[in-house]
Amino acid sequence: RKLSPAPYDNLGLPWHSSRAADALPVTPGTSYPLQIALSPTAKRFRAGYRIRLSIRGADPRQRNIAEIRRDPPERLSVTLGKGTRVEIPAETPIRFAAQRSSKAPIE
Repeated sequence: RKLSPAPYDNLGLPWHSSRAADALPVTPGTSYPLQIALSPTAKRFRAGYRIRLSIRGADPRQRNIAEIRRDPPERLSVTLGKGTRVEIPAETPIRFAAQRSSKAPIE
């Protein structure tokens, strides 16, 4: 689906209306840009750790999944090279200093 204007402030994340009118016809063998907004999460990676990217299509809310199964299954290819990128936002870790209080702890 092509990107559409969001009907509300969605913090600038990509928005797909899911309307038939906004379908983007594709040609087999042609590359197309794809933007997917993921749920925010946090993970600390130590030096030397590696990140694996796994792309799958599924929606547990899809009730008629058995009706729309393809035989053979559709194939999604990711071509690595010029123009391919995955953006992973990173922040400098914030270290909180322990604060000492003269008050007795609440029990």
